Amino acid sequence: MRQDQHIVPQVYLKQFGYLRDKQWKISSLEREKVHIMDKINKLFFSQKSIVSVTAHENIFDLNYELPENVKLLEKLHGRIEDLYLELIEDINTERQLSGRSKAILVQLIPNLISRSYDYREFLNKCLNSKTRDRFLASLTTFHEDKGDSFIDKLNLLPIEEHLNPVSLIAMEHIMNKLAYFNYAFIKQYNDRYWITSDQPVVLTNCVNPNSIFSIDTELYFPVSRDYLIFMYHPNSISDNPLRRLKNESFNNCSEEIQEMIYKEIWRNAHELVFFPYEINEKTTLK
Repeated sequence: MRQDQHIVPQVYLKQFGYLRDKQWKISSLEREKVHIMDKINKLFFSQKSIVSVTAHENIFDLNYELPENVKLLEKLHGRIEDLYLELIEDINTERQLSGRSKAILVQLIPNLISRSYDYREFLNKCLNSKTRDRFLASLTTFHEDKGDSFIDKLNLLPIEEHLNPVSLIAMEHIMNKLAYFNYAFIKQYNDRYWITSDQPVVLTNCVNPNSIFSIDTELYFPVSRDYLIFMYHPNSISDNPLRRLKNESFNNCSEEIQEMIYKEIWRNAHELVFFPYEINEKTTLK
């Protein structure tokens, strides 16, 4: 069955979009064309339909499964997306996370990472590399049998069908690690709001020779246009000033910090950067 499946959930993008003529849209810039725009000192925004942006036909299908199970991964994405609005409600009304919201956060972020363009490309390269076996062993280190049963089943499939089941295991692997990370929420500065992109979770120092989600990873995620979350492992070493924020705290942002994080979001984008309000010729950027 043909189905549009989204790299970035529609329910998430609506937090940054706007409703126009009964259609949800979002203001977008193409990252690769910004240097051309800089030369003429003018930015050209496109107003994209949220229902179609980052949509790809059957990209998460498990084609080796029985017909009734082909959409299992997409259905899992949908269940996690359904929980996202609960998290937003908790953030906006309570300014703290309940135990349930923490659990949602620890599922949502690995889900978004595992379905992102660059991370899927990274997984694919690992699966087709000489270090494939070591890579799969590192991914399944949390399994009771150290991944033996999963790897045996995977190796029975055609190589072109390996990416989606491995992305599911990668999500589980990251979730197990992220549960031990500290976090701090940062409110946008002076109604400028947070931007986001077609790869909304920004990772730094993520991969090292021994891990695909290392202890040195630092993470930025614009949860909504109002709040961004910064996460890091308490045992890692870094001079990032955001690590001085109290764990599980809500904080106001300075202009300097917001500009610094904006640059990280721009750097991390695959193709598109999204702005949190409708932009036309007469709009003044905040």
